Amino acid sequence: MKVLMINYTDYEGGAARVAYRLKESLKAKGHVVHMGVGRKTLDDPDIIQCRWGKGNLSLLYWRIILEIEGCIGYQYIFRPGIKRIKKLGLLSGVDVVHIHNLHGGYINLDIVSQLASYKPIIWTFHDMWPLTGHCAHALDCERWKTSCIRCPDLNRYPAIRRDCASFLWRRKAENAKRLKGSGIIVSPSNWLDRLVAESFMRRIKHVIIPNGVDTNIFRPRPKTLMRKELDLPQDRFILCFAAEGGARNPWKGFNLLMDILRRLMKDRPIPYAVIIGNNDRKYLLEDLGFEGKIIGKITKETIMAKYYAASDVYLMTSIVENCPLVIIEALACGLPVLAFNVGGITELIDNGLNGYTIPKGDTEMAVQRLKEMMAASREEREKMSDFAVKSVNVRNSTKTFTSAYEKLYTQVIKYWNKTNKN
Repeated sequence: MKVLMINYTDYEGGAARVAYRLKESLKAKGHVVHMGVGRKTLDDPDIIQCRWGKGNLSLLYWRIILEIEGCIGYQYIFRPGIKRIKKLGLLSGVDVVHIHNLHGGYINLDIVSQLASYKPIIWTFHDMWPLTGHCAHALDCERWKTSCIRCPDLNRYPAIRRDCASFLWRRKAENAKRLKGSGIIVSPSNWLDRLVAESFMRRIKHVIIPNGVDTNIFRPRPKTLMRKELDLPQDRFILCFAAEGGARNPWKGFNLLMDILRRLMKDRPIPYAVIIGNNDRKYLLEDLGFEGKIIGKITKETIMAKYYAASDVYLMTSIVENCPLVIIEALACGLPVLAFNVGGITELIDNGLNGYTIPKGDTEMAVQRLKEMMAASREEREKMSDFAVKSVNVRNSTKTFTSAYEKLYTQVIKYWNKTNKN
């Protein structure tokens, strides 16, 4: 089978890692897979950048076009579309097109309906953007269910300068009609699938396939050895936190993390903090007087897995999530997770067995749970760690994840051939 995947980046961000891991897993099973991306960072011949053309004149042309688009309040209306993809030969011999994240400014808003005229489509939703006028997550706003009229927050990522959210919502709704009979929507969580069922996408076939991780990489390792290798204290309870984009990521609740750390300082013992992400706040722990280590962005999965294995708890303070890879990765390494009960997180954490979920924003309860985990016996910690590993092996292994998509590819091809036979 020949598959074309489309995503904004090839490896940066959760959606990109999901797509890339799936590509590699499918290739290992004998399939031919290419990725068309807006921004290429890996030296991989399977990945083709499908953004606008090269050269100073071309770049100047696109800058002018994008400035006009921004002034109007549009989002991705004037970006490259099907012609660019066909010119690059990306559709040649392809059996199915697997779309991931489309926002990022690299491709046309109408690309889904354009592609659906040529090939069967699988579209994996990694956030709410396909359902809203412009934003990746609506949070408490429910205007996306009707028309996104009078958007209350134009600055929410990805931002627009003028309120054209309702126009963009209607454009997406019109494009979605072409998917009926030509494509299948995948949500990695029950939470997001329920939102799809409440949206203009509800009449399109939609299924759930949770994200998966490579358990050969993300696996338990001897804690003592990992701490020695990473220069971490052997005799401390280590709290791990990681966020793509660091403090600048609006979804990750960095302010809530800070509140938790401040509260933890009121009583002894105090955990040791390992904070991973862009080190734009490298003096933050020092300013707080909290002992720990702030590490920049980690690109190597094996290094990330070692930090998970060296820690005692993974703390997630996100205010919205779909099916977060970091939680699955941490659990696969035997690291219990403490997180707010938002989005699809509750589908990954079995309370009291492989971690805990708490009410969104309740930093006081977060501190209480952390204190309980610190006070737990070695036997209790090992039991929770063992269950964490088993939960991933059952629900989120690469094997399970890849097999589910293989079956879906076959299904959508038959579905598309039947619907488009005339």
